[in-house]
This record gives sequence, C-alpha cells and structure tokens, in this order.
Amino acid sequence: MRRNGRIGLKENIIQILSKDFPLSIKQLITKHYKTTNIKVSYQAVHKETQNLLTSGVLVREGNSYLLNAKWIKESSEFFSETEKTYARTKRLHPNIITKVQNDGDFFNIEFSTINELDEFFVSVMDAFEELAQGKEIIMHYRHNWYPLLYAKKEGEILENDPDKRKFYCLCGGNTVLDNWSGDYERSIGMNVKYKKDIGQKWDIQVYGDAIVQFHLDPQVLERIDAFFEKNKKFLEYSPKELLSIMALTGKFSVMIYRNELLAGQLRKETLAEFSSQKPKSRAI
Repeated sequence: MRRNGRIGLKENIIQILSKDFPLSIKQLITKHYKTTNIKVSYQAVHKETQNLLTSGVLVREGNSYLLNAKWIKESSEFFSETEKTYARTKRLHPNIITKVQNDGDFFNIEFSTINELDEFFVSVMDAFEELAQGKEIIMHYRHNWYPLLYAKKEGEILENDPDKRKFYCLCGGNTVLDNWSGDYERSIGMNVKYKKDIGQKWDIQVYGDAIVQFHLDPQVLERIDAFFEKNKKFLEYSPKELLSIMALTGKFSVMIYRNELLAGQLRKETLAEFSSQKPKSRAI
C-alpha cells in the first residue's frame, strides 16, 4: 500500500527481492533505505517478512529470504492475463508518453487497425498542452486524413486556445484531399505546409523532448495512397470508403522515445520551413 505517494514496506520488500536475493533482515533494511530514503526498524522488517512467509509470498533459506517460486508462477499467470486486458485500455491514454522520462527511454505500442491508432492520436492531441512542455508541437505525415474524419473533434480540441498556434505540420501529400485538410487546419489556427517526401516511412510527432513515430502497414498504406490519388474533387470523395480502409487489419506500430537532441533538431528544421512567408490557402 502507498502512503502519501510512497511505496509501503511490504511492497518494497517484494520489489527488492525480485531483483536481489536471498537477503537477510539487515540487508533488507539497508536496501529499503537506499531505495526509499526512509529508515525502518529491525522489528518492522522482521514483522513484514514473517507475514509474507505466512502468506506464502516468501520462503526462508537459513537467515535469509527470497520470493517463493510457486507464488511467482501463480502471480505471473494472473498478471499475464491482466496485462492483456489492461494494455488494451492504457495504450490509448496520452499519459503513456510520460513513461519515457529520461533521455534514451523507449516505449512501443502495437495496434491492429488505423482506427485504433487514431484513437490514441486524438487522445494525445487532447492533452497536447501538458505534453508539449511549452514548446512548439511538430507533426510530419504522408497524408492528412484527420480533418476528413475528425474535423469536429480537432476543432473542439483547439477552439479558443491560444496554444493551438504551437502546431507546425508538414504534409508529404499534395493531393486535393491533403490540401483541403491543410486549409481546414489552418482555418482553426494550426500551421500547415506541403513538404515533398515528408512521412514516406514514418509519421512523426514531437511533444517537448518526446518523439512519437507512427508506422503503418505497407499494404494498408498503399490503399491510402490510392484513395488520395484517385479523388480529384473534394465533394466527390467517399467517407465510407476511407473509413473501410481505416478498419483494415494489419501491423501498426507506435514508437515513443525521449531524445532531447533529435527532438530539438526536428523542431528547429521544421520551424525553419515556416520562417518564410506562410503559404496562401489553396482553393478547391
């Protein structure tokens, strides 16, 4: 149990013994202090180890203690199933980005459809102020279908928010639909520009020092390319067909990592694209 945000003695004993074992009471006291900076008495640690022995979590080897192998097996089977269920919900939470706290930290999420991936993206946009750390948000993408499918949601997120000007987006597509989407996003305050060959392999977003890379299944990406290329008039495109492509199953990966140097370079290079006169909206 945690008190005031701190891990409890019992939980910390289990955590310590999961990495270093077997340990005596005195060794546990030393390790507990090193990990929590909290002093505990011999009696307190002895009492908790005896409780853990009785409940089958620990076993004893002479004067030392270690985790019970049977308890580990039973717990791992339970948490394996729990993790599968939990992952389906936690992966869509934008605060997953905060799990990469230090330079070099890395996290990977898998999705089975673009619809699932987009749910994650929209939830991240919903929390952009917290994630951006006061810096400009960078986005590079091959095609821009978000306004075609989520225009209302995108508008609601940015409505009456002065920070919406922090979005600097480079789109690698120059089709009718890409340009309509860019015009829409500029109309709600975002900075959007066409840049040839951007997002050919990865869509990239930068929030503070965290970088998010989206990798789309190649076969589904081919369908998306074909859809954008064939629709020459905005009013004649089929939202139903686009939605069916978004529902196609495949392998879609999102890599999240913290790299201060690379994030700064991506931000610098992208902002340089907007330092000249902003492009005029293109009539469709």
